[in-house]
Amino acid sequence: MAAKKTLKNETAEERHAPAADVVAARSVDGPDDGRFHKHFVVQARHWNGEDGVHAANKVAVLQEALIRGLHPLGDVQFDGDEDHDDGKSLVLKYSVDVLPAAYDDQPAATETPDKALKDLGGSTQGK
Repeated sequence: MAAKKTLKNETAEERHAPAADVVAARSVDGPDDGRFHKHFVVQARHWNGEDGVHAANKVAVLQEALIRGLHPLGDVQFDGDEDHDDGKSLVLKYSVDVLPAAYDDQPAATETPDKALKDLGGSTQGK
């Protein structure tokens, strides 16, 4: 029997946990719905919904998921915004389907920041 892949930063509890529980433990923003969630806070008075900002944030979401040992499985979704508690800012919410790296038997299918940037023509500027 082949040995199960493990991550260097995987805890003993995670080695035996369902994938959804691992994702929930590593996704600090948003609900426990099996997706990786990332929030960005921007000043409301400067926010105009620019596509370039969304493109950059989506690439950052992919990077953050990978840093946390999660493999993004598709495109990052903008889930909307809401007022921040400070009354001056907006919280921009993004999410992506992920799988813990240790559970991924098709790592070549991982959506990476490099792939996303390539799809954007090499830069998030002007998108």
